Amino acid sequence: MEERIHLYCADHDRHSSFYDILLLLKRDMHNASSHIGSLHMTFTQMVFQVTEFQCCYLEIRGLLDYLEVYLPRMNGALKAVTSVMKCVCAITSNPSVVQDFFTAGLPVWFIQPLAPGPFPHNVLNVITAFEPANFVCVENAVPPFPAIYDGPLTNEKKHNALHHFTRKWLVFKDPFQYQPTTQVSTSTTVSTSSASTSHGTQGQHCKYVPFFASILSDD
Repeated sequence: MEERIHLYCADHDRHSSFYDILLLLKRDMHNASSHIGSLHMTFTQMVFQVTEFQCCYLEIRGLLDYLEVYLPRMNGALKAVTSVMKCVCAITSNPSVVQDFFTAGLPVWFIQPLAPGPFPHNVLNVITAFEPANFVCVENAVPPFPAIYDGPLTNEKKHNALHHFTRKWLVFKDPFQYQPTTQVSTSTTVSTSSASTSHGTQGQHCKYVPFFASILSDD
């Protein structure tokens, strides 16, 4: 896969948006592989890291296949195909997208509104949609996962939020995190509690004195 990325980047414009995306995905895939081989993690962390590696690999493969195989067919640079690839389909209400995917040999679902009376479109067969709960586990995870993104499925922010989370989720305990001292008496309860609130998320409390100030005081 790294060789495919190298060959594509060598033959295409460095200023292309796809150029940067491929390099970023390659970096994330390499980082995930290094984490698996170098870091001591819990089983759950290891499973998530393997999943992250697989996601990066599949995204790179899908993007390269689109750029090198399917997009040239849509643009007319390559001949249209007569067979359909076995891959995840697209769902659209745009006839032009349907034609592009048909030319490229990609499966696509064309969504049209259901009008009362005789159906006004050329439809060979009406198919009842599958209920996801009948063949896919849709129950909440235990323990529950944090909400990474909440919004429309077609918004590109969904993918950005996913990549942003996967790049920063693996963080080990901070050895410099502030630990409140043991409460000795009731009179120190308020000050200890306030210190924990104000500095608990900012790290160990310290007082910084500029170097030149200490020189002046010595004089």
